[in-house]
Amino acid sequence: MTTDRSPHESSEPLGVWCNGYEWVIARDLEDAIAVLGEHYGETLDDIDEAKERDRLRPLPMSESISIFCDKRGNPTSPESDACEEIARTCSEWVAARGRGFLCTTEF
Repeated sequence: MTTDRSPHESSEPLGVWCNGYEWVIARDLEDAIAVLGEHYGETLDDIDEAKERDRLRPLPMSESISIFCDKRGNPTSPESDACEEIARTCSEWVAARGRGFLCTTEF
């Protein structure tokens, strides 16, 4: 049986994954690696998959994450003008943002 899914798509529900300094919303480990690549404009061949497999971990959906956001609600540096800290659970971030890159500590 064939599917129209790309290789990183999964039927798993979305969750938040973290490698220690970047947070992504993805369906599974492979999807989390793909999201990082998409965000940085890299292909899966450009990413050190072994390193990311060792570092990326799923977070509990009840865990709270505080992110500094601009007026439009997009993550930004805490030093930015007119930013506010928004605290939500992983479940709430998933509902609000959907699949993709969530935030980083590297500015």
